[in-house]
Amino acid sequence: MRAAILTVGSEITTGRIADTNAQWVSGRLLGIGITTGLMLSVDDVGEDIAAALRTALSWGELVWVTGGMGPTADDITVSTLAGALGLSMVEDPGTASRVKEWYSRRGTPPSRESLRQAQVPAGARVFANPVGSAPGLIVEAGGRTVVMLPGVPAEMKALAEGFILPALAGRGIPTETRIFKMAGVPESVVDARVRDVWKGLGPGETLALQIESGEVFLRAKVSGPDGARAAARMGELEAALRARLGPDLYATGDETLEGAVVARLKAMNSTLATAESVTGGMLASRIVAVPGASGVFVGGLVAYGEGEKTRMLGVPGELIASHGAVSPETASAMASAARKVTGADWVVATTGYAGPGGATERGATERGATERGATERDPVGTVYLALEGPGVATVERRWFRGERNTVRTYAVTHALEILRRGLGS
Repeated sequence: MRAAILTVGSEITTGRIADTNAQWVSGRLLGIGITTGLMLSVDDVGEDIAAALRTALSWGELVWVTGGMGPTADDITVSTLAGALGLSMVEDPGTASRVKEWYSRRGTPPSRESLRQAQVPAGARVFANPVGSAPGLIVEAGGRTVVMLPGVPAEMKALAEGFILPALAGRGIPTETRIFKMAGVPESVVDARVRDVWKGLGPGETLALQIESGEVFLRAKVSGPDGARAAARMGELEAALRARLGPDLYATGDETLEGAVVARLKAMNSTLATAESVTGGMLASRIVAVPGASGVFVGGLVAYGEGEKTRMLGVPGELIASHGAVSPETASAMASAARKVTGADWVVATTGYAGPGGATERGATERGATERGATERDPVGTVYLALEGPGVATVERRWFRGERNTVRTYAVTHALEILRRGLGS
């Protein structure tokens, strides 16, 4: 079975939000052996939805539709698709009852538009929404399977994981997937290391590289008619890739870089603090997003201005005056001072020039894209990352291309990777 994903909503086609639903769905479908070959986004316009459905039906045996299933006037997905499939609309009593109960619990009577959510294509399989009012639907028509789900991500995911994906699980080709995650290593280096593995792939086997915020993801897939053989082959590929990627590899599943750091700190019974300038708290934010981070993370200090580096952390003013706020000396002093202030076993510090825009290394000053103090030696995009811990005191310089937030995001990723390597993980 091959899938096409259709997302409905003007908020997507006008660029107000990113289509994260399609990304999530394609990944989950791949996990059950269904490959997505087409993604479409369409406005809340009946004829456009119908045309997109015809295209999707011509492409895949499965069409997964999200969006346009709520109680407002522009929620016309279900009725439009029913008409395009030649199906009449009927009321589903269970959904009508749940919609009325949904609004009753909130102390308001359901409107006529709200009750439209109980109108479904004749013959559809209906699934109760555990976190919303609009149901999930599966329609079989013309040798094709059409899934219809609300566009609200929490509702879509709850219905998909609870009902839709289990219902589709037996229709895919047995597939094994792995994701190999690295940070701080160029994509070209990863490509060179695994090139021989790439050349040795057989039918139904793929490798794909993806870059994301300073990390490199290598995705491996093995598909075939025999699930046991696919699993065994994936085991062979994983062993070969691990051997070539070595210590650059930090995870092979859903674990994040910050998750790997927190796990290592827990295993070592160690604590961590951060001292941030250029990243402005972004590093601490990523760490505290990990469940259980409170067991190892002491806290973060954001000493953004030059004076605050002295007042908050105790970095000597003369050191900053001599070497500059963006320098290896200042980064190192920030880490050392923060370790004394917080009592943490490990501290990561960041300082740099994020800039008002991108710049080339040699052309930074000429193009006027510099912050105060940025030089041709240290142009916009320069970041110093310091790590201090038991028997460890290092500073690394990085230069990142891109606009302000890109520089800061990449700096956080590299700070986490420097910490991970320092911890010996």
